[in-house]
Amino acid sequence: MPIAKAPTADELKNHSVVSPEDWLAARRELLRREKNLTRLNQYEGVAEKAHS
Repeated sequence: MPIAKAPTADELKNHSVVSPEDWLAARRELLRREKNLTRLNQYEGVAEKAHS
């Protein structure tokens, strides 16, 4: 997954406004992806210890 770039000044001026429902749906998706990454990192840590 690519790392997000910082928004440009123009992007900050011209951001879109979404409904609370759309924002919440996007936030939940982001949290789901973050949890998956956390689990993957924890699994890799356990696997490294097992092979040490």
